[in-house]
Amino acid sequence: EGQPDDPRTPTRCTTVRWDAEAGASTPEVPSPGSVSCGFGSTGSVPDYGSGAYWAERYLSNVEPFEWLEDYRSVREFIAEATRGNLTAAILHVGTGSSLLPEQMYDEGYERIVNIDTCSVVIERMALRNQHRPGMEWLVMDATSMNLGSGGFDVVIDKGALDTFACAPNSAALFSAYLGEVARVLRPGGAFVVVGFLAPNDAAPMFRRLFDVAEFKSCMFRPMEGGAVPTFTYVIRTRAPRPTECQRGVEGLDGRSARRRAGRDGELGG
Repeated sequence: EGQPDDPRTPTRCTTVRWDAEAGASTPEVPSPGSVSCGFGSTGSVPDYGSGAYWAERYLSNVEPFEWLEDYRSVREFIAEATRGNLTAAILHVGTGSSLLPEQMYDEGYERIVNIDTCSVVIERMALRNQHRPGMEWLVMDATSMNLGSGGFDVVIDKGALDTFACAPNSAALFSAYLGEVARVLRPGGAFVVVGFLAPNDAAPMFRRLFDVAEFKSCMFRPMEGGAVPTFTYVIRTRAPRPTECQRGVEGLDGRSARRRAGRDGELGG
């Protein structure tokens, strides 16, 4: 709905991997002045940081609307984040009226939790997707999630960070929101972000708030009528290292398997 016939493709991608000990000192979270509210527009910007704006928008616009990239354009990033695991537990933050979760569901991702602060759009999307069991639709503040810790393999943000940039207390909201994402994300999980946040702001911010193992950044050309490019990030967090005890057990399991294979071979011969 309102999307181009062909999916957009990134013009440039870079991937950086960090050792656990590297870069212990990182810059602070960007201030409201360094992360701008603009949504790529050269004109005046609506009050995206206001809950009242979104309530009014969703009451007056009943059709689904896709902010930024559509599912076809970010499919490969989601597949990378989930490592192709269709049973991955996925959290979609600031879902709005996006068709992204239902299109993901129809491709096999069935464990998707969608949250938004606007009850109007959550009720509408829940009704629209009632024939898709396994998806949840919850009215929830992303800066204070009523969700268990470490419950998700992937968190997807398509435009949510940009709306926080438009609020008067954006720096505090960034810290609270990303802290919550880090809390609900499982170690070794991935955070997918689509928005206008530039890499020179994104990389230090994510490194400060997440235990980042790998950071992938891809740039897309400006949207039609826009002035600045959009970016897609895949932030892979560090999986816990096995303890000495776990390594010992794994070693014993391997030796036991080899001994069993040897005995089976002797019996078979």
